[in-house]
Amino acid sequence: MGISSSVVLHFTKDKNALIGILNNNFKYSYCKETIGFGDKEVVVYIPMVSFCDIPLSQIKNHINDYGSYGIALSKDWAKKQKLNPVLYIEKNSYLTASFREMLINLREKGSITKNKDSNSILNLLKYTKNYEGYNSYKEDPNFIFFNEREWRISLENQEQIDSIVVYDEKIENQKGILNKKIDQEKLLFTPNDIKYIIINNDSEINGFINDLRAAKEPFYSDEDIEKLTTRIITRDQIFDDM
Repeated sequence: MGISSSVVLHFTKDKNALIGILNNNFKYSYCKETIGFGDKEVVVYIPMVSFCDIPLSQIKNHINDYGSYGIALSKDWAKKQKLNPVLYIEKNSYLTASFREMLINLREKGSITKNKDSNSILNLLKYTKNYEGYNSYKEDPNFIFFNEREWRISLENQEQIDSIVVYDEKIENQKGILNKKIDQEKLLFTPNDIKYIIINNDSEINGFINDLRAAKEPFYSDEDIEKLTTRIITRDQIFDDM
């Protein structure tokens, strides 16, 4: 059995959030990332949508952490949309030391987020994560991020939109301010890209199908809905059978 899946998965704890994704595609959100380089850290906000690449047979811990509602999309879709697996770095490695030197050189030339020659390095930083570190979501100081096998896509620089923002503790509600700027940015998919939908248990299936039927036309045709109903699986099935 392979250690990679044929799909990328996105989970949420809220059924309405999953319905929102199905009706309106994925919304980008600035996520706070702390990346350790030896004894130094870089804290940034990155506008992204993230997924995991974990087979269903190994997904139980991830579901427990991130929620019982999920959507799986094909790897072909992920590649066409230019998603990329995250680069995991061990914070005390030689590679990380080289990365740190590049960032120091950028700062010496000027602002880390505004230097004209910095795009390639900053793009690399947007897709970088420590192998292990503090997970604020779980309050775990030694969480192994590598086990999530994350795939990610981040927004590129646009007018009024920065693709990476250095964290400023003096700005209250910085994340909310940033997210307002990208409220209309979407990561699109079609019903044919969906390989399966995960909900909590069997008792929710009929109501969930009704939610699909109420989706805004023409996103889901009757044929799409019939196809998607065959792709619904439940958390209980995953936990009981895999």
